Amino acid sequence: RVLHHDNGTTPEGTTLKRAATDVIKEVNTSTGEVTEKHVPKKRKKAAPSAAKVYTRVQKKIESVTQKKYQSHWGSKCHSTDVYDLVATILHNDVVKSDADYLNTDPRFALSIAKAACTSLTDNWNTMSRMGYDDCGGWGTIDRDLRRITKAVEPLLNDEEKEAAAEWIEDLYNAAEPYGLVMDTEIMETVKFLRGQGKKDEDES
Repeated sequence: RVLHHDNGTTPEGTTLKRAATDVIKEVNTSTGEVTEKHVPKKRKKAAPSAAKVYTRVQKKIESVTQKKYQSHWGSKCHSTDVYDLVATILHNDVVKSDADYLNTDPRFALSIAKAACTSLTDNWNTMSRMGYDDCGGWGTIDRDLRRITKAVEPLLNDEEKEAAAEWIEDLYNAAEPYGLVMDTEIMETVKFLRGQGKKDEDES
């Protein structure tokens, strides 16, 4: 399209689309002259989708068949990469999202966390060498699940709290035989949702 435009051969009835831009005014401090500069607009990151998040984690787990994971050393990296993806979704797409879901829409935050974690649990046995977590993904999953559940808990009824507790407990039960959750407080999060957990010090 650009070549057509430059050569004057743009098809009739077709207009050249330009990238969306913002106009920034700059002032020359010496002359006082004002110039306008066009800069590309920053695109807003689209809100995550629970269905897409579930599929994203599932596909990462299924990537265990890729050539890079077939060597002795490569096979140790697959579970680490999966856990790191789940941790990244919880942390970047939910807890630290520019949309501030923990305050603006805690239920949505929980739905994204559920999609990522249940996909991991549902597809657990597709992985091999599950005991490797070299990037500390489980530590992030633990902390961010706690933050998300604390934000949403006041909005949930008893049935919803129990449903959340169950999928988080399923996640714990899948990982526990491999020593991945030994130093986490995931079961404290489960107890918190069931009204059995100890109060945080700042709430006591």
